Amino acid sequence: MPLSDQNWAVLADSFPPTLVTNTPKTRLEPGQTPNATGLKVTDEGYLLNAAIPSMSTRVLKTYTIGGDTWEWHYNRIWRISGTQLLYGAPEYTAIRFKQGIGHLDMQDDAETPVKIMEIGNDGLVVFKTTGAYIVSNAADHGGNFVLSDFLQEAKIADGDHVMELDGIVYYCNVDGVFTLNSQGQVEEISFPIRGSVTPAAVAVDYKNKLIRIGNTHIFDVRNNKWFTYNSSSSSVFVYDTPKIKSGAGEPFVVQALLLEFDWATGDTSAKVQIQYKVEDRDFSEVYDLSFDGDDRGDQEGFLHVLEQPDTGRSFQLRVVSLPTNVKLKRIQMRSDEFTQESRDS
Repeated sequence: MPLSDQNWAVLADSFPPTLVTNTPKTRLEPGQTPNATGLKVTDEGYLLNAAIPSMSTRVLKTYTIGGDTWEWHYNRIWRISGTQLLYGAPEYTAIRFKQGIGHLDMQDDAETPVKIMEIGNDGLVVFKTTGAYIVSNAADHGGNFVLSDFLQEAKIADGDHVMELDGIVYYCNVDGVFTLNSQGQVEEISFPIRGSVTPAAVAVDYKNKLIRIGNTHIFDVRNNKWFTYNSSSSSVFVYDTPKIKSGAGEPFVVQALLLEFDWATGDTSAKVQIQYKVEDRDFSEVYDLSFDGDDRGDQEGFLHVLEQPDTGRSFQLRVVSLPTNVKLKRIQMRSDEFTQESRDS
């Protein structure tokens, strides 16, 4: 299936694509998607079907002293009590032995803190529903702690809405998903999908550097990519390419599509299902693209020739079914009127 002497343009590549919902579909890059569910996160360069990744359980050592549960951070015990962060002297675990006054006041408002989390190399962050405090130098055995001003922009509704990875704290609230570093700097990482994340429990895959928000969202820290999943069914899959549009606004016709792929397993048969739409018309019927038995050979991908192509100023492809034995690596379209250079940017 040679591509020479044909007018092909890249519709999608740089897989797995990151979800971007707050940018016009026609302005997305080939490695972005306006709509996708059920993509595999960890296979660089490929589009695969997968359930939401599982996460690791965070280890937190605790001690029970006098009926109270104390957390163990930096070789000393810590506990929230009212609007105070209590602490003990280093190394004591059977009793609480005060060091200095034994507490830090967090009384900018009357709200009780809901979570203690390590941050940076030697700090703690204490979250309330209204804001947070950073305790710098928390690892100092002399108790020379430094309490920050109240960070009203860093707040969580529940103690499980925050997690730490590589010294950076990730948390979510009704405004989005954010990072917080030990200097108190807050950055929104959910900007590309702003408005689509509901606050939920945050979990971490430490090996693959993934942040999971509830059962619906994954953030790939290494690659700065977002992915979504169906919370009620792990088998739901859909992928939309960016909407391709001519920069000059001239109509064009797409004659053929090529879905380049590699085999994920040794199977010799596969079926991919696609739809496509021109301008704002409805998506087409579902088309089956299949390989069976001896068809495997040296094929470059699934080729689909549009029998009755429509003329329009934009085009978009949707993959509605992708078997687990197929790894898509690039999608191209052929049009006599459209080239890669004429793409809207």
